[in-house]
Amino acid sequence: MPHLNPAQFFRFDTDPDFTAEHSYVRKSDDGSQVAKSYIDTPHGRIRYDVRTSPKSFDVEVMHENTTIGAMYGPIGTPKDPNTLSIGEISVHSKYTRRGLATQMLRLAQQNMPEGVNIVPGRHLTSDGKKWAQSLENRK
Repeated sequence: MPHLNPAQFFRFDTDPDFTAEHSYVRKSDDGSQVAKSYIDTPHGRIRYDVRTSPKSFDVEVMHENTTIGAMYGPIGTPKDPNTLSIGEISVHSKYTRRGLATQMLRLAQQNMPEGVNIVPGRHLTSDGKKWAQSLENRK
């Protein structure tokens, strides 16, 4: 198995219309959706698994057999039924500050049912607060 090489992946969030190669999408009548895709790189395969529904979301990013990022939600009950808060987001320590969290959020939002929005939660780590602020600054 190729070793983790974060230098290969300078930024994950550079393309707002990103869709990986070899995409698979399965939609259900209840509004839920499963989207799986991957990109082959010189240092191994990056796989994106995104599961969404009108009331929840789950994103996992793997490099070969190692999870390098994960996000799920919601946490708590938002006041707006069309807004879901991120319950947890984590990025492998070798891949922090490379746009992976933003890319996972973007992929989750792209696969959510129309009109459902995802926002950072209220209980954030110091890194989470910086990330949420960077999202605000991009608006």
